[in-house]
Amino acid sequence: MFAAVDPDRATGRPLPAWVVDVLWIAVSALLFATIVFLAWDSSLDPITDTGRDFYIPEQIRDGAKLYRDILYFYPPLTPYLLAAITAVIGNDLTSYQVIGTVIAL
Repeated sequence: MFAAVDPDRATGRPLPAWVVDVLWIAVSALLFATIVFLAWDSSLDPITDTGRDFYIPEQIRDGAKLYRDILYFYPPLTPYLLAAITAVIGNDLTSYQVIGTVIAL
């Protein structure tokens, strides 16, 4: 794609297309490896970090208070809304799939 634009400085001839492709792949692989190295052990834990939406509504329905009994870093609308919805349709994974589907629609 860039073969005609990137001439070899020593001979003035354009680089072969495969050389340019190899260079782009190498740059992409280096960038990917750098991102993985920087993000290692600092990403979210899918059970603990996203699981709060499963256990906080149930705790609210059982009488626990946000910010006093439950450490919560976000505004209070979502957990209370989830507590109300899951009180009606249930607090299992299928219920959360239904809630997610309705939100996506």
